[in-house]
Amino acid sequence: MTDALPVQGGGSAAIVPDFNLPVKRFALCTLALLLSLVSSLRAAEPISPTALDAYYKIADALASDSTKRVVENARAFAAAVKDPMLQLAATNVAAATQVDLGKTREMFKMLNSVLANGIKFGDYSLEQGTIYRAYCPMERADWLQANKAPIRNPYHGSEMLTCGEVVETYAAKK
Repeated sequence: MTDALPVQGGGSAAIVPDFNLPVKRFALCTLALLLSLVSSLRAAEPISPTALDAYYKIADALASDSTKRVVENARAFAAAVKDPMLQLAATNVAAATQVDLGKTREMFKMLNSVLANGIKFGDYSLEQGTIYRAYCPMERADWLQANKAPIRNPYHGSEMLTCGEVVETYAAKK
């Protein structure tokens, strides 16, 4: 049975639930809970080249306006990291491909928030190499790139592929 609202002149109209709102709330609450519990209980987790390669493939697909291969790379990323918060964020990216490109980009933004801030504040460390944190002022969101240039914006793709700038550089500790 569906809920209904009375309509002027008699009869009723069915209420159409917004299924996206509960999913978004659940994802945000889960990430917030994990963030509050996990970060203070462990040493910095090393992020492997395998994990970063999978991450870069996700970002590249989104910059190319595609969700092709996002699921397999999100799963590869989740398998390559130990932190449940990163695993959950990657799983959300994979699941969002079932909705559309916009939702996939929203979940990718959450993954970036956890990963990029985790590297910045010492929750995660790089096993090797250097990565670049880029920022999109239109989206007010960050992402990580293997190279300083060219900018490849995963949030706007072909619409504004070069929108953004490198704002920080992270290198593996020797």
